[in-house]
Amino acid sequence: LNEYSSEYVKAFPSIKEALSFFMGLLLGFGLIFEFPLVVFVLARLGLVTSRWLRRQWKYAILISAVAAAALTPTTDAVSMMFMFVPIVVFYGLGILVAWLFGKERRQKAAEDIEDTDEPEGPGPKDGF
Repeated sequence: LNEYSSEYVKAFPSIKEALSFFMGLLLGFGLIFEFPLVVFVLARLGLVTSRWLRRQWKYAILISAVAAAALTPTTDAVSMMFMFVPIVVFYGLGILVAWLFGKERRQKAAEDIEDTDEPEGPGPKDGF
């Protein structure tokens, strides 16, 4: 097997090259998995809303493709797609997180609670 290798194709990668490859993938995926947490914090602070994230969808796709290409340790499209698809999925999850936990939704819920509260005053209770 080693007879067929050249300077461009190695039959046996070194430990350093293998660890570098795996650490690059691990770092890239680790950064991607933090995205919903970052969106959660930003939404709770009121810096982003789910509506704003939905409007920026096409830019997010472009930036995701560039980030996937940069974070992938190799230059092939398959590795890039393995990185790109989770970025897009986590962007969608970030939109959901911003919608569920955003400041805008909490304020609206608080206003709804205030509107439904009826002041208790003198008057008949329970039909008496």
